[in-house]
Amino acid sequence: MAVLGTHYIDSYNYLQCGYDITGHDNTTTTFVRWIRLVVQGHVSWSSGVIDFYSPTNRTALSYEVGSQGTWYGGTYTLAQEMTSVTQQPGQELIMGFRGKINTSYSAVNWEFEYSFQLPATDAPTQITSVSGDKLKGDISATFTASSAYNYRLRVVLSKNNSPMQTFSPYTSGQAVRLSEQSLAYINTYDKSSQVKLKLYLETYKGARKIGETYKVLTLSNTKGLHIRINGVWKDAIPYVRINGQWKESIPYARVNNQWKEGI
Repeated sequence: MAVLGTHYIDSYNYLQCGYDITGHDNTTTTFVRWIRLVVQGHVSWSSGVIDFYSPTNRTALSYEVGSQGTWYGGTYTLAQEMTSVTQQPGQELIMGFRGKINTSYSAVNWEFEYSFQLPATDAPTQITSVSGDKLKGDISATFTASSAYNYRLRVVLSKNNSPMQTFSPYTSGQAVRLSEQSLAYINTYDKSSQVKLKLYLETYKGARKIGETYKVLTLSNTKGLHIRINGVWKDAIPYVRINGQWKESIPYARVNNQWKEGI
């Protein structure tokens, strides 16, 4: 409950106006604006009218306040209005209302006008840049992270929009590499020398997905022979096995049963 204004009728009893936010998601904020009478002793009313003006729908809501008699300790809602406002992602809005209370008790005449700010709706984080050179090298995405969110990076082959790999959690600028399975998939469905990937940054708030943004990254796909070294496929430069260890050939040559670098 957010109280915007208070008007004392006497030392014990007063009027308040304020608002409560009742719902908030990616596009909409719902809130209630209200005027209440707080009675800590007792209040006797003979008559009264509240004109509650809503800027959002330009409608004045008039309420008869009670009847002749005495109100004892408690909080009484004299008028309220529920409003839902659609917001653009990340947008903050200033809302307000004004009204006038006239009663014959203790000559209470209260005119008020207040404004308040609705919180920004959640918005997916934008990717600032993507980087990478070779398909088999490091790739990364940079962005301005918010501590309110957590992130995942999803890699998609542009040619057929097929998702291949997701890195979670992901931090801005984190260098990652495609798996052997992803590389094999690319070489099956995109045999071009320049491969386009879409890097999607998924923004989450807890378990709820806020949205995603992406940028395209073009990587060179060098073709050539491959050799399996210690269970891992690598580009053949070529490699050569020397004394039980794989080394890049410069090339090497075997001279008198000894491996030496070729000149």
